[in-house]
Amino acid sequence: MASILLGKVEAWASSDPECTALYLHVIDYNRSAMRFYERLGLQQFNRVVDFYPINGENHDAFIYVLYINGGTPPPPEPPGIMEQVLDWFSNAFSRVLGRVFGENDVDEEEEEEFVKEDELV
Repeated sequence: MASILLGKVEAWASSDPECTALYLHVIDYNRSAMRFYERLGLQQFNRVVDFYPINGENHDAFIYVLYINGGTPPPPEPPGIMEQVLDWFSNAFSRVLGRVFGENDVDEEEEEEFVKEDELV
């Protein structure tokens, strides 16, 4: 029954050329469902921590994806890019607060280094 339903959903979604992926989620302890979806060609895409609150206990969800109509996975992020972006924003925010509240006066040499870091990101 589940494979028939998934087949109908895939056929319906495939009729829209702009639809390039189908997603579904599975509770972390339902291993038989995970194997079933993988046999049907779905790939594990992500994990969402504490997605399902059941009887006072939280369970993770595994997100599965089936690419259709030529859809492909998103390109991987370059290693460390998020850390660089967060560091840059953190430094910028600290400098703004320091200037607003008159703390941590920045000398010209430190300011030039900050501008160079800005150009890297």
